[in-house]
Amino acid sequence: MDRTQSTTETPEPPDDLALWELHAWCLGAVQPPGPVVRRGDNGRLIHAARNGLDRHAIDETRMAELEHMHLLERSGDEIRTTFPIIGPQAAAPLRRHARILAEKLLARLTDPATRIRDHLTSQGLTGHTFAVVFGHALDGLMWSSLAGHCAIPDTRLTSDPPFWNGTFWAIWPPRENPAGVNEARFPGTTLVMVWTTRTEERLKSFARQPGLEAAFRSIAAGSAPTFSHGVDNLPRIPVIRPGDPLDLQSQALARPVADALLSTPLPAIERARGPHDARIILGHELIWELADLLQVGSLIPRSASWTPASNIFLRTESDWTQLRERYIIGT
Repeated sequence: MDRTQSTTETPEPPDDLALWELHAWCLGAVQPPGPVVRRGDNGRLIHAARNGLDRHAIDETRMAELEHMHLLERSGDEIRTTFPIIGPQAAAPLRRHARILAEKLLARLTDPATRIRDHLTSQGLTGHTFAVVFGHALDGLMWSSLAGHCAIPDTRLTSDPPFWNGTFWAIWPPRENPAGVNEARFPGTTLVMVWTTRTEERLKSFARQPGLEAAFRSIAAGSAPTFSHGVDNLPRIPVIRPGDPLDLQSQALARPVADALLSTPLPAIERARGPHDARIILGHELIWELADLLQVGSLIPRSASWTPASNIFLRTESDWTQLRERYIIGT
């Protein structure tokens, strides 16, 4: 992951939002907004609408779809984009704020991150350190902590919006290959996959393998700390159970980050729907900065060669209902 880029080091942002970095916080979405923006020339049209378009500039059928997806809205005789589009002039101070906050937090996170690494090393799973620190603590439990304070958007679907609910934004310049989390859920067990734009499709393909669900069901009530099963010669991967050392140290790492996002001044972001949206956007920039800082000196080493197994782990749940109620990031 690179550090914050200055506007002098990056080209002017394209007039097509399909080429921007797009992020969505919309757990449970039937149809997420990103693929719609990338379809055809929707990206150019929605980009043009950020400053307002005449209501006759879009045919009614297309407008109805984009309006129904909460990407465009009518305002008098104009059509406008509904979500934050964060260009270089706004991205630079946002990322500077996130970097400063990350540097202040780093000392409090070093100890739990080290304990996670050492625990995994004792099991011969050092290469999974980044996946657990990022996927379970920073991009998992941290959001759950904020959700417990009702400090982030509710992503539950209603009749309006029917397809997705939460926060969606575009930002330029893009970071270099930022990480995200996807999940494949099975009763009592969840496969957590820490992906980047370069690896997402391979991880999705891995999660679709026949036999995975049966394999994961078999360990949901088990006591072994790691999991090995003959699905495409899947090697040992971490299993995180509620209250085990990996879970407790991940909680210790996530809690200060959530507390900082509850107390820090939030940036003013055009078209953000209040503090919840702003906190989601700043929070993502913050966890990417923290992931970058924690990798310095191999504190949270990543596997030397990319494999699906090095970027996944299993999380078991004592109560399936509680799992479904968690707020977990999806892009």
